[in-house]
Amino acid sequence: IFSVSLFFGIFFGVNYPEIKRSEYVPTICQSLFATISPRFCCDLDCSCIYAKSGLPECDSLISQTQSLSTTACDQNSTLCPKSASCYNDCKISYYKHCKCKSILHESCKMNCVKCYDVKLDVMYNVNNHQQNSTYIQNFKSLNDANDFLVSHKPNNNFWCYYNPSSITEVILNRNFTTWKWVLFAFSTFPLFIWLII
Repeated sequence: IFSVSLFFGIFFGVNYPEIKRSEYVPTICQSLFATISPRFCCDLDCSCIYAKSGLPECDSLISQTQSLSTTACDQNSTLCPKSASCYNDCKISYYKHCKCKSILHESCKMNCVKCYDVKLDVMYNVNNHQQNSTYIQNFKSLNDANDFLVSHKPNNNFWCYYNPSSITEVILNRNFTTWKWVLFAFSTFPLFIWLII
């Protein structure tokens, strides 16, 4: 039961979205407008223990933190986000960060750093009709964001892929991610051994 649950959990949670993206239609995008916007990106480090009472809920804490101004933080360090403890609500169907589904309020530590969103307004053809959309990619490094911006500055053309079921959804890469399929391969191993036995 554990092996089957692990297999299907990893396949549908990690690998299936990549399989769906492989069906996106290739086309040529033209960049119309490109900007970089700094913001705070927060990660959770959770453990399989019950959170102490009185802690804030993690999603609410992250939402509040990400609304802080990076400009104000640069000018005054006391206005920068701090590491904080919170609880993760691990109700069924609502455990995107949870390590232990059996614990209702999981103990977590939130850590936030400055990151950068590159926003591209793009134009491409869908069945001989012009379509406009917006593509956003996040970077941890300002240098990486600037390099990406230079490669996709206004009037530049590049390959992109749109979702045939929702033509305003566009991506720049539909390649498979190696580590996700290595993880999937490991998840099949216990099931393989169980079938042999």
